[in-house]
Amino acid sequence: MRILFMGTPDIAAHVLEAILDAGHEVTAAVTKPDKPRDRGKKSAPSEVKVLALSRGIRVEEPETLKNGALTPLLEETNPDVIVVVAYGKILPESVLYYPKYGSINVHASLLPRYRGSAPIQRAIMGCEKETGVTVMKMDKGVDTGDALISAKVAISPEDTTETLTKKLAVIGAPLLLNALELIESGEAKFRKQNDAYATYAPMIRKEESAVDWSCSAEEISARIRGLDPWPAAEAEVDGIRLKLFRPRLSGFCAEAQPGTVVTAGKKGLIVACGGGSLLEIGEVQPAGKKRMPAAAYFNGKPLKENRIR
Repeated sequence: MRILFMGTPDIAAHVLEAILDAGHEVTAAVTKPDKPRDRGKKSAPSEVKVLALSRGIRVEEPETLKNGALTPLLEETNPDVIVVVAYGKILPESVLYYPKYGSINVHASLLPRYRGSAPIQRAIMGCEKETGVTVMKMDKGVDTGDALISAKVAISPEDTTETLTKKLAVIGAPLLLNALELIESGEAKFRKQNDAYATYAPMIRKEESAVDWSCSAEEISARIRGLDPWPAAEAEVDGIRLKLFRPRLSGFCAEAQPGTVVTAGKKGLIVACGGGSLLEIGEVQPAGKKRMPAAAYFNGKPLKENRIR
């Protein structure tokens, strides 16, 4: 099939690579423009752009899709289908319905659960035990189109957004290839989503970094893992802001109030949470420094106040 691919991050690049390896003709790859990354703020290309250029695929980086910006590309390449994976922009109807088979989206959730731009993060933060990937036909709504096929993935207590993304990429690529075969053969059977079960996954905001220690240890663990690697959960200890990583449930201590630092030293950092539950923080990151074991940071550094905020 002649495919116009639209995507930006690593999970999209993984799917694009599978499409190319399967022998499909990718007429072009549309991705978001280069943007500053990390502390150096140097402009860097998306993972999709890097892969596409390495495989000799034409790359387009439109600033906007409005006013028929993609019409010349569509007319020139005449794709059979558009495949979209975490592109990051809303597609106008003139693009969605242009190809013979329309536009297909590989979405990182079990639709209609977690429609929106941050399904992986929100599934972890929602304390879900499983999520998955759904291949759907796109319409003018946000992840509301008819679903074709899906596959489930378990969410482990250690999964972060980064590790879960890799799991979903592994199943998402073959799932998309299967979907393309069904569509091309005329055997695809799309089904309407049940809107009554829909939940939404809005974009992650930097303001969500703050931790509410009155929540249970399980909920706080999920929040820390869902915000890892960006923007990272944060808390203040002795007036110093720390990013928090690698949480682990650590039992109960009914006497301690939420936010009490139970341990901070060579044994690491353990904090009391809601309901008397305890949470161990495996790694911390002070501003301007690298992530490090909490035990290494707190060892030999007695706290002035046994509270974390």
